[in-house]
Amino acid sequence: MRTTAIHSLPVLLLWLLCLPLCLSAQTAAQSSQQVTPLELLQRVEAKLKQVPAAEVRFSLRDASGNNYPGVLCLQGDCFRLTTDGVVTWFDGKTQATYLESSQEVNLSEPTQEELQSIHPYAWLSIYQRDYRPKFREGSEGGKEHVVVLTATNPKQELLCMMLFIDKAGDRLARMSLAYRGGETVVITIQQFKAQTTPWPASMFTFDAKAY
Repeated sequence: MRTTAIHSLPVLLLWLLCLPLCLSAQTAAQSSQQVTPLELLQRVEAKLKQVPAAEVRFSLRDASGNNYPGVLCLQGDCFRLTTDGVVTWFDGKTQATYLESSQEVNLSEPTQEELQSIHPYAWLSIYQRDYRPKFREGSEGGKEHVVVLTATNPKQELLCMMLFIDKAGDRLARMSLAYRGGETVVITIQQFKAQTTPWPASMFTFDAKAY
């Protein structure tokens, strides 16, 4: 079951884990204004496209209660995701996934449709169609904004996403992902670091000599 969650991480992490930087750029006046969930996500979308490069450290708790650390390096169209025996590189064209347990590497060149599951900007263009955003009832008086994204198609693999955003600093603290079949995964952000200099191209390319 956890394999499903791991393979769904690129798109979610590339977009959702960038929320700390995107939302923290808002002014106190903007934060105090009442906005709809959709307006909040649209604001995030605009800010995300301005993020040059970043490193995100996080932990993932699976349905069995096990915790796994992970690191995401992001730059433009490219990313490298490392978590519990799985490393995924994407250089903007070719995706490589290395499975430590079997020492196998899967190489592919994603189609436009497949890019929607791994590329943050492609996914952002369809989230308004495929998911219905709303604030969770009863969360208005708490310390966090709780935004719930519910799939419009019940046959989608990822049925619901719940984002917990700290009101004081407008920073994403964690997210809960509910999959069809009953699996729930919780991702907690531990550190977000914007890069002052670009990552080298080798960061996002599989090096066969190293394996």
